[in-house]
Amino acid sequence: MRCQTSLDVTRTLVVEECWVCGVTFAMTAMFQKNRAANGRVFFCPSGCKINYGPSRMEQLERKLDAERTRTQWERDQREATERSLAAQRGVVTKLKKRKEQT
Repeated sequence: MRCQTSLDVTRTLVVEECWVCGVTFAMTAMFQKNRAANGRVFFCPSGCKINYGPSRMEQLERKLDAERTRTQWERDQREATERSLAAQRGVVTKLKKRKEQT
């Protein structure tokens, strides 16, 4: 006696066109989502090496680096302003003392 089993599977495919060679192909929506999120390379059916650009993680790392740089610049500017203000206070104090002596 033979036992026969049948399985119906439904998948959602996303249609893409290779921006290198122009061939049209499809991939699962999950595969596309993962490649777009991590920026890893994949291949079109013709063998072209393609990706969706920098991963979300790389984009966030670049943004974080830019924010760190900006924060450091602002900190440096604040410290320079504080040093300048302290120097001006010293000049004012010196002039007040000179005035009192006369």
